Amino acid sequence: MNIEREIRSLIKDLEECDQPYEEIFDQIVRLVNERVGKLLQEIDRLKKQDIDVIISYAVERQKLIEGLRHYADRRNHPPFWLYDDGKLAREILKEIGVTDV
Repeated sequence: MNIEREIRSLIKDLEECDQPYEEIFDQIVRLVNERVGKLLQEIDRLKKQDIDVIISYAVERQKLIEGLRHYADRRNHPPFWLYDDGKLAREILKEIGVTDV
């Protein structure tokens, strides 16, 4: 049941019963607070998940940059099929904004 239906049901109960308005109002407030609390927990969970994904991408990016730096270094000898004196690796690093090669 969604919150709107639950609140409407509580208001209908209010109109049909002898229960004091304050009690029905308190029930509505508790219901809304419960739902807001759940939504805040979900927001926190999603924020943490986003942060974990961003950190994971940053770590993977750093690993790739280190590999490219290795091949960009003219002192290293890449396999014959990559032998371009590190030019391709330096171009890729420059393209992604890494300038300290």
